[in-house]
Amino acid sequence: MVFNLDESVPVHIYGRGADVVMVAQILQSELDKMSFRTISLQRDVAKFILDNIKEIKSMIDPCEIRVKRPN
Repeated sequence: MVFNLDESVPVHIYGRGADVVMVAQILQSELDKMSFRTISLQRDVAKFILDNIKEIKSMIDPCEIRVKRPN
């Protein structure tokens, strides 16, 4: 299942009041941790990242890095 970032998806939580509140807090906490950032890099910086991608990914796990080469 794939979602666009522009779409909203309803989440329904059923249970006792305290359980629903706890689940809502956990979900909000996880959503706050997620972020999507795009940054522009100079060629030499992008090359360094591509050359060292395995080491960089292991240091920031579970983050995902995507490097797009400029045209």
